[in-house]
Amino acid sequence: MAAMSRSHFSHTFHAVAAWPCATTSEISAQHAHQLMLTSPLSLTAVAIDSGFYDLPHFDKAFRQRIGVSPQEYRHRYGPEGDSRTTGSGNRAARRLNP
Repeated sequence: MAAMSRSHFSHTFHAVAAWPCATTSEISAQHAHQLMLTSPLSLTAVAIDSGFYDLPHFDKAFRQRIGVSPQEYRHRYGPEGDSRTTGSGNRAARRLNP
């Protein structure tokens, strides 16, 4: 739309706006992260609501970014996870949102 490559657009945006341009994959991952920590939605619903094609696509992207499966992450830090109250969830949030 802007007649620029992604990298050129990102560089130009950063130069003009003085902060980095978030990619759609980063926005999708942040939205999925928030839903997984606060919502009882199924992982498939989280994936679709966050803009991923399907659960396998979400699973692969999540594993590459975080290092564990979405199911394991939700088990550790999700609404029912005990570790959220100990501060471990904050460490995971920093890992997703540096």
